Amino acid sequence: MGLKKGMTNNPKGRPKGTRNLTTTEAKGILNGILKQNFTPAKVNRDLKELEPRQRLDMLTKLLSFTLPRPTEGTLDLNFQNLTDEQLNYILENLLQKSQQNDED
Repeated sequence: MGLKKGMTNNPKGRPKGTRNLTTTEAKGILNGILKQNFTPAKVNRDLKELEPRQRLDMLTKLLSFTLPRPTEGTLDLNFQNLTDEQLNYILENLLQKSQQNDED
């Protein structure tokens, strides 16, 4: 007969923070794919091929992975009202800053 309900042969259980083996393997595979396909050179090349609005939209989405989220109020970025010249100006400045950071 098995153990009573709530009983275990390992009373301490899995140590806190220990990852599931499948999760660890899956993350390793995904990291390998990302390292091959998301090099700075490839990302810059792909960004330059996008239209200005698409490029700005992509950069805005990528910023959410690098900048902390605002804690108070909201950040309303409405690029629909900007002209193509204004969008290009913003993009060029962002790309220049990015290239400066890459050089440092």
